[in-house]
Amino acid sequence: MFGGTAAATLTALGLSTRGTTQTISRDYRALVCIYLNGGNDGNNTLVPLDKGYLDYARSRGSLALSNAELIQLPSSSNGRLLGLHPSCRELARLYDEKKLAFVLNTGPLIRPVTKEQVLGGTADLPPALFSHTDQSDVVQGWQGGDDQSGWAGRALESSSLDVGDLLKGISNSQRALLLKGQAYSPAFFDINGSSKWGQASLVNSSDPIFRALRDLAAIKPNDNPYLAEYSRSLSTSLEQSAELARAIATSSDPQTPFGATSLDDKLRFLAKLLPVFKQTGYQRQVFMVDWGAFDTHTGQRGGDNLTQDYQLAVVSKAMGSFQAALDVAGLSENVTTFMMTEFSRTLMPATSNGSDHAWGNHFWVMGGRVRGGTVYGQFPDLVLGGKDDCDDEKEGRFVPTIATDQYGATLLNWLGVSSQGIARAFPNLGNFPIKDLGFMA
Repeated sequence: MFGGTAAATLTALGLSTRGTTQTISRDYRALVCIYLNGGNDGNNTLVPLDKGYLDYARSRGSLALSNAELIQLPSSSNGRLLGLHPSCRELARLYDEKKLAFVLNTGPLIRPVTKEQVLGGTADLPPALFSHTDQSDVVQGWQGGDDQSGWAGRALESSSLDVGDLLKGISNSQRALLLKGQAYSPAFFDINGSSKWGQASLVNSSDPIFRALRDLAAIKPNDNPYLAEYSRSLSTSLEQSAELARAIATSSDPQTPFGATSLDDKLRFLAKLLPVFKQTGYQRQVFMVDWGAFDTHTGQRGGDNLTQDYQLAVVSKAMGSFQAALDVAGLSENVTTFMMTEFSRTLMPATSNGSDHAWGNHFWVMGGRVRGGTVYGQFPDLVLGGKDDCDDEKEGRFVPTIATDQYGATLLNWLGVSSQGIARAFPNLGNFPIKDLGFMA
């Protein structure tokens, strides 16, 4: 990408080569979280095509996908014959290529619980189940107290993962709790970002206005903690913005096509930056993009841009384009992309062909190091009021059998975080017998 003068180009722009003797990091690893806002309906994303289909069709009513329109996944997946939503053709192809896996019936848990414990009021439950804001924070690592850090942020600042880079966590969202450490603040990207901070050049570290801003941010008043915190925040924000602007200045657009949606734009932006970070010598990074409006209380099916049918097509195509760009850039085994959302939807349809907030959901993970072409975990029983339905009104809210902590811990283990660092990221992980789900090679 850079040619023979990569190190000189990076140094001239103020991007460190991280002290490496070569400009290419052989051990670069990055996680990319695609967060689907609103709670994607897992019940219509992945559907059993074996004897469980009759239970599904009976319970789903007007929301049920027909057997004929589902994309049958190859062979048996963990003992089940499964079909994927017809909008997810690219995800089906990646699954067939063994670059994508599904993690079944996953959700926030403090410890394993049963339907009987939930209905009997004896279960130790995460705070504010079924609340968008709270559950979005919980799956990203909030423990229910005053600590507003996320699991990736706590891992990135762990002493066991000595990265020490300004841009170890980057998001497009100010609500990216996932990347916030107890001390570390993530960087934020704008796909239309400027190379300037006001009149200061962010790509020229010798620019006098930039240097004046940096000197101002370096002032450390000893007698005023508010000014000290302002100075620290200004300094961090300035340096992160400069580092990101310089990386953008050396980047090139991906060689593979993307669509025209805002999710495509965000993933295209990351696809052109990831080779720069690897070339520069970064070792470990976590990225987060959020997209969508999956809170489908009404009109879940159809072609309107707020239906799940339409939005899943956007996600599938964008993820397919992103993985293709990584493959061409030689980053397939360096980058793992994973999906999260706050919760699933009720198996029983709501009024006006929608669905309400539920709990256990199906997540998916993509990349060259994923042990793909299969599913991990067990399907819930798709019967209203059945053995997995913890809803006292029998609307189909399933108790998760895999914790989001186990899901995240498996990803952090691949990233290279020590067992102590993972325990710091997930204080409740010790409550679960399985710490690594095995979907990463």
